[in-house]
Amino acid sequence: MSENNNIYLSVVAPAYNEEHSIVKVVREWLNILAQEKNTWEIIITNDGSTDNTGSILRTLAQENNHLKIVSLDTNKGCGYALHQAIVQSQGHYVVTIDADGQFDLSEYSLLLKKLEEGYDIVTGFRHKKIDSILRTLLDRILHLIVKISFDISLKDTNCALKIFKRGVLEKIQVDSKGYSIPTELLIKAKALGYRIGEVRITHRQRLRDESKLKALKVSWQMIVFLLYLKLKLYLFKTGVVKTL
Repeated sequence: MSENNNIYLSVVAPAYNEEHSIVKVVREWLNILAQEKNTWEIIITNDGSTDNTGSILRTLAQENNHLKIVSLDTNKGCGYALHQAIVQSQGHYVVTIDADGQFDLSEYSLLLKKLEEGYDIVTGFRHKKIDSILRTLLDRILHLIVKISFDISLKDTNCALKIFKRGVLEKIQVDSKGYSIPTELLIKAKALGYRIGEVRITHRQRLRDESKLKALKVSWQMIVFLLYLKLKLYLFKTGVVKTL
């Protein structure tokens, strides 16, 4: 991960089998950032997609040199893919976001404004989560577990839309391979003493349906990862582990 003084803002995202929506999402992002007065880039990791997502992204990148694509041969997971995009980013500020169209990138300006109040990270919180009843229920249960286990008072730790000062990301060793990466970054940042702010953001309808089985599987995987994270934080505090 390196900082290029010529790049002010990096937007990073993972993408997996999003052929039906990725053109709409990426062009929306490009149009939004075209209004940005400072320099910017978008980096998307194609996480081993088995549909036409990869070829679509390559075509879009040929049309706009602000867009860069990281390609993985096989599906490694959302967390791994996002981390690869972060590693390739060069901006002074880094915005993380999902590529499924549920977040309005234009609201990065709200997060940036809050960041300028003296925070190191600002996370969005979904005031009205637009999702299935099952996913919403599972999300609330997981949030309660995080709140109690890690003493975090934030309203929505696993919201994908966040903005970071680059130095924060350089201090965190990412362990998550899956959907728990937004929560992992906040938990570790808090443990390292960074200031975290929150801003209410818009949540939109998912452009691609997801099975109930996958929602249950992802939730279980996150619970297992949180147990691992709890142990790692204990080992870090006792000096056994030197980095988070």
